[in-house]
Amino acid sequence: MRTIVLFVVFFLSLLGESGGNQGDPYSSRRLKPAATQEEISILFVGDLMMGGRMVEMIRREGMAYPFKRTKELLRTGDLAFCNLEAPFGTGGIPFPKKYTFLVPPEFVEGLLYAGFDGVSLANNHTMDYGMEALHSTLSILDEAGIRHSGAGKDLKEAREPAFFEVKGIRVAFLSYSNTFPLEFNATRNHGGTAAGRADYLRWDIHKAKRKADIVVVSFHWGGELETEPKRYMRRLAHLAIREGADCIIGHHPHTVQGIESYKKGIIAYSLGNFAFGSYSEKPSGMIFKVVFTKKGWKRAEVIPLDVNNFFVQFQPRVLEGREGEKELNKIEAFCNELGTVLKIENGIGIIE
Repeated sequence: MRTIVLFVVFFLSLLGESGGNQGDPYSSRRLKPAATQEEISILFVGDLMMGGRMVEMIRREGMAYPFKRTKELLRTGDLAFCNLEAPFGTGGIPFPKKYTFLVPPEFVEGLLYAGFDGVSLANNHTMDYGMEALHSTLSILDEAGIRHSGAGKDLKEAREPAFFEVKGIRVAFLSYSNTFPLEFNATRNHGGTAAGRADYLRWDIHKAKRKADIVVVSFHWGGELETEPKRYMRRLAHLAIREGADCIIGHHPHTVQGIESYKKGIIAYSLGNFAFGSYSEKPSGMIFKVVFTKKGWKRAEVIPLDVNNFFVQFQPRVLEGREGEKELNKIEAFCNELGTVLKIENGIGIIE
């Protein structure tokens, strides 16, 4: 047993050496001070999909490859979340008439290297290979100690939040999908993803709020490559905030959208892509860092990313200099349209 433990420690140390700060742009960024003992910081990214064209790259370069330029930044938070856009597995029946993805089970090591604590499974690819791949995904994440929400063996399980406790602050993480195919949605008798219905939101948020100080709700929604939230997205987000959610996180469009401060909550309508295994047209992405106290959110930071795989080859990097300023100016305009002020300081967008 001791030999196994020593081998694991040695293996992780090698990963750490391969993902060091040398040459990484984020290593010198002047971020806001770390959260105090009365605060926690959570970092969110959008769609993470390690299937498709990324499979060959990871097998050639190693599990840590997609995250080498962002790992240190992701680990500056107390928690880190992503939308896991494809199932882990080796079998199953592909869903017809759509793009389907299946990720080798061992690639979960990449999530651990990057420092992700939780993932959303409520999206339009989780059920690409049916219940067999869903079961394997749930099992693989559980064994790795990565908590998840948004999918399960039936509707009840799919709607259950993932719970975390950091520095005495309890966080509930709920996830829903508002995308096609509708056949992916869980029912009382069949597994799948949690649909983002208003009646589910009301009940689930109230239930989670009884056990948690902070409730985060993740939505997979909107239209691909659209830079403005649809009306139904704003209605659902506002409803969730009014029912007690503190923070809303969105993804699916593969591009960033604006951030809205609404009542006591904050809404990031789309975080865009993160590490994604395709050559999408004009993708964009961000890291969204939110500082919370037990009373709710206190400060949010926007860190722009380059996720265009024609340039970064499935390894997102932080945008700096003129590139970063240009992207932040675009996000600032999106925020202004939603009535939110985004201040730009030292290459980071700040909302307080």
